Amino acid sequence: MTWYIISLTITAYLSTDHPHFNCFLFTEVNGKHESKVIDINTANKLMWELKKKGWETKTTADYNRLSPRVYTREIRWLHIDNGYRED
Repeated sequence: MTWYIISLTITAYLSTDHPHFNCFLFTEVNGKHESKVIDINTANKLMWELKKKGWETKTTADYNRLSPRVYTREIRWLHIDNGYRED
């Protein structure tokens, strides 16, 4: 049995000119983990791919208490394989 946990945190800094995004990706497969910074386009593509595959999703989101222009969203996916991988 293989289990996967993917956590994506997206912080949006909203401005009148253009928004800026910080995206942080954390992955864990059977206890081995990796983390890295990715761009917003890669984050959006990842979200749609995992949604399409039907992975269980939990989403939390909130605005920064000090500035309504800073918005953070965390998406967490969990998937367990029983030895059979469906792509």
